Amino acid sequence: MKIKLSSRNAGSVLLATFGTAFVVGLGLASYMTLVSNQNTSVERSQQWNAAIAVAEAGVEEAFSHINVDSGYPTANGWTAQVVNSKTNYTKRRDFSADGSNYCLVTISNVTAAPVIFSQAIVPAPFKQGKLSRTVRVTTTLTGQSTGGTAAVGILTKGAINLGSDFLIDSYDSTDPTKSTNGKYDAAKKQANGSLASMSSLPGQVTIADSKIYGHMYTTATGSYGAVGSHARVGDVAFVSNVANDGTVEAGYWSNDLNTTIPDVVPPAYQLWTTATSGSTTVGGVTYQYVLGSGNYQLASGATLKGKILVQGNATLYIPQNGRIQFGSGDVIKIDSTLGASLNMYNASSTDVVMKDCSNDSGFPARFTYYGLPTTAGTKITLTGSGAYAYAGVIYAPNQKLVLTGSSSGNEDFVGAITVDNFTMSGHTYMHIDESLLRAQVGNPSGGMPVINSYAEVASSSF
Repeated sequence: MKIKLSSRNAGSVLLATFGTAFVVGLGLASYMTLVSNQNTSVERSQQWNAAIAVAEAGVEEAFSHINVDSGYPTANGWTAQVVNSKTNYTKRRDFSADGSNYCLVTISNVTAAPVIFSQAIVPAPFKQGKLSRTVRVTTTLTGQSTGGTAAVGILTKGAINLGSDFLIDSYDSTDPTKSTNGKYDAAKKQANGSLASMSSLPGQVTIADSKIYGHMYTTATGSYGAVGSHARVGDVAFVSNVANDGTVEAGYWSNDLNTTIPDVVPPAYQLWTTATSGSTTVGGVTYQYVLGSGNYQLASGATLKGKILVQGNATLYIPQNGRIQFGSGDVIKIDSTLGASLNMYNASSTDVVMKDCSNDSGFPARFTYYGLPTTAGTKITLTGSGAYAYAGVIYAPNQKLVLTGSSSGNEDFVGAITVDNFTMSGHTYMHIDESLLRAQVGNPSGGMPVINSYAEVASSSF
């Protein structure tokens, strides 16, 4: 008996096997393609986000140049470039040794409120070309008035309360005839230590027995209060003469103040490096924070205190649930030999304490404190006991400032102030750096630039 084998069944099994293998292979290939595309997408997203961090670093570079290199627009590698009969200033900043991560920064509109363009260039995923993102930052000038007045060193929305031993004058860190090595020199003092209150109420500027080498400005309905028997307001010769006790020199009070104080725009801090407290010893001093060039944010819920060393152009953001509580002996050491600077953006809804906290470089342009709108209703307390109890710029239009000098001797506070209201007590001398009141990098109209808009734009508009 012969047994016949069915070749048809064997062929069916083989076809089924090949079909199954094909389907599985197709599925695996599709999965691998999906994974590859997802990996590319993730890599691209990371580089896309990194580009914004690089662009913002360029913005910070521009602000450092504007605020620190006053009167020297081509310092530190910046180049003048004439476009449409207007002079812009440009710089390339590299962030990697191979030149693959960098930004191109331009400061335009320097004769009014500066506009900053920062174009970031970063590698595309898997070295497939480059990615580019550009941000544009427009600014508003602070510390200037629009009612015929000049820039002022102390500008408030409300009251200015001066104690009986307060002296305010000015110097110019960019002019050797008005300063020594860029710092205040009493022998070269100037009478531009002016102050202004935007209050519409009468008597909101309380002089007591203070000495004001400069002008006072109020609104049309505002005014200053009673003048103490030892108070003097006017130019250097007038205030230096005790025969003028209890008087205000003619022409040194004006009631035509007409200005605004814009809020600070919060920076895009979400991708910034978290600054955490530690112990780093440099030159025999232990620092809780060491900041190089870059953007940092304080950890959520943390308290900024202790000693800080700044070795580059740093920006530090304090979250709303953070705190600033400097104590006795604390210092913000800003290494001026490295051209370092610190911009601090505070969003905290608690009071700020800066007891004995000084910018030990003595150059106020190297430290700027910004109070964000979330600080409304809080106060900043400054006390000190060093050669420069405080050297810096304070721009906090929603915060109160309480400045306390020592019970004997005199404390020096150097810089410029814009706040909700201002109160001082103790023995205090305040010196306004006139260069802070000018729009920097060649801008003659006065005022310091602060951000009033931030947007990403097409690189073609840069």
